[in-house]
Amino acid sequence: MTTASATDKVSYEQFREEWLAEINDDNLSPLDKGRRFGSKLITQWLGVTTDDDDFIICDGSGDGGIDIAYLKRADTDTGVRDDNSEEGDTWYLIQSKYGTSFSGIDTILEEGSKVIATLQGENQHLSQDTQQLLQKLDLFRQQMSDADRIVMVFATTDPIAQQDRQALDNIRIIGRERIIRNFDVDEVSLQTIWEALPDVEQKRLSVPLKGQFVEQSSGLLVGTVSLPDLLDFMKSYQMQTGDLNQLYEKNVRQFLGGRRKINRGIAKTLTENPEKFGLYNNGITIVVSGYSKPPNDSVVAMDDPYVVNGCQTTKTIWQVLDPIFNAGGTGQDNAHNAWKERVGRGGVVAKIVRSDEAEITNITRFTNSQNSVRERDFIALNSGFQNWKTAMEDDYQIFLEIQRGGTEARKAWEKQHPDQPKFNDYVNAFDLIKVYGAGWMESPGLAFGKNDPFLPGNSVYERIVSRQNDVVIFGAQDLYAAYKVKCIADGIGFGRNADRLSRRQSRFLFYYIIMRMLANVILLTPELHCPTVTASVLTDAVHKLTVPEAKAQLDMLRIGAVTLIDQYLTIGTENSAHSEHAVMETHNGDLNAFLKSENLGKDSHSPNLAQLLAIQNAAFNISGGREQVGNALMQTQ
Repeated sequence: MTTASATDKVSYEQFREEWLAEINDDNLSPLDKGRRFGSKLITQWLGVTTDDDDFIICDGSGDGGIDIAYLKRADTDTGVRDDNSEEGDTWYLIQSKYGTSFSGIDTILEEGSKVIATLQGENQHLSQDTQQLLQKLDLFRQQMSDADRIVMVFATTDPIAQQDRQALDNIRIIGRERIIRNFDVDEVSLQTIWEALPDVEQKRLSVPLKGQFVEQSSGLLVGTVSLPDLLDFMKSYQMQTGDLNQLYEKNVRQFLGGRRKINRGIAKTLTENPEKFGLYNNGITIVVSGYSKPPNDSVVAMDDPYVVNGCQTTKTIWQVLDPIFNAGGTGQDNAHNAWKERVGRGGVVAKIVRSDEAEITNITRFTNSQNSVRERDFIALNSGFQNWKTAMEDDYQIFLEIQRGGTEARKAWEKQHPDQPKFNDYVNAFDLIKVYGAGWMESPGLAFGKNDPFLPGNSVYERIVSRQNDVVIFGAQDLYAAYKVKCIADGIGFGRNADRLSRRQSRFLFYYIIMRMLANVILLTPELHCPTVTASVLTDAVHKLTVPEAKAQLDMLRIGAVTLIDQYLTIGTENSAHSEHAVMETHNGDLNAFLKSENLGKDSHSPNLAQLLAIQNAAFNISGGREQVGNALMQTQ
């Protein structure tokens, strides 16, 4: 089964209809529809899940204008962290407007003012959820660094009209005056998700850039751009598109996660020596579908521009300069004005390249070669994920989503082609990487608490795809095994809405426990002749147990694992997580932080868990469960 053309024939209207299908349920109340819409849109946009404790739903009476709040924590893998970069924490405060509840400028100004009043403590009629959120935000503001931000987000069904975006700027300026300097306003809509899909037809976009350029050859302009003019270009791009991140869709770094990192070296130069910025910076490369530059004119009109090299440079310029240049205020500050004058003398070397899609790949690769981006980081350019995607689809009829919104695009395409084969299921590739990391790689805490270690080039991911005899063992068969284990957990019902408290924060711990119990069965079954349980052995065992003939044995393993989870996460039980020494001593009583620790599962950090696992394995052996599961593994060899 091939899906090469699954998205290129899906219009925005088709995608929109499919995406909203589960929202437009007649059995849902308007509040539930709005909540489901906001949660789905924001989780896709930010690449998070509603199960995360940092995802807070406040909508309803007394929400103070904040329907959803999410704390995006600095998520850099410390094992490979660049000491020159600093990623801050960001609070996203979302005002979700589903369908006709959004009415343009009036809505922006009304809801924006309401949120600002709430943050200032002027709104006295707040729900308990919003009051608790404000306590967190107040503490955040007290201890935030220059890298931290608060962002108000308008989440709408369709994009905000360009003529209404000036109102976003007005709210941004008021927020920076009354709340914090690092206050920002953003917008997201279904079109934001759709436009991120590959092969969709983009609308033509023309953005001006002022600079001193010389045409070096056909299709290549080289020159310099002042820092204020570069900022104006980015502001113009944001005003036209509503999403500055689209500027980096061809950039490898942006593709890997869209994290707003501030490069400390760049930020320091902008603050202390802005006039020397061009001396210390490698410059930027912008690819365009076309450009025009009249003779003796310093303005270049660029069609469909993308920054393919200089993501760090331009984003840091934006984050440092925009809050200051666009903060508002009519007073005079001599020191501030002197600094702005020095900024005006600073510049960036820029290349503008007219190119097609094929050339963009090479330009992106070669212009990033001087940076710390490694070959294995080029997810968008190499065949790794694409190969897994093809194999999952051809071998298992599972649609592997490697781009946000890909599932809805595929389903829309299938509706438009009823004569074509349909997939049995749809699953996100990164979700499966984290399932595998928690269960096979024994990293449940990292999987629950972080994303970065599971991205290419970082610690857990590199362990997953490590080579044996120069061959990568990990493949689609492992992803499919992780998919099966995920389905087991989904059937139990983990997450923030789970019936049992013990199952609200323990999804990744369940993956770890069930795989450890399975490994114990393999070790204690002599007939399997497996003295060492490798990751590939576990994958093979999962496939053998997830056939109809082994359903009873798989159920025994599942029940044993979830029973252990329920006992461990219940207050007052013997060997409870709540009584782990590290909960009080290392994490100050914060069970959530304990469950997100990279040391979760290690005997020294979680001895109660180790004790429970030993007891459960012994009981499983005595009850005959180990023998029956072992026999199932032998019978399906």
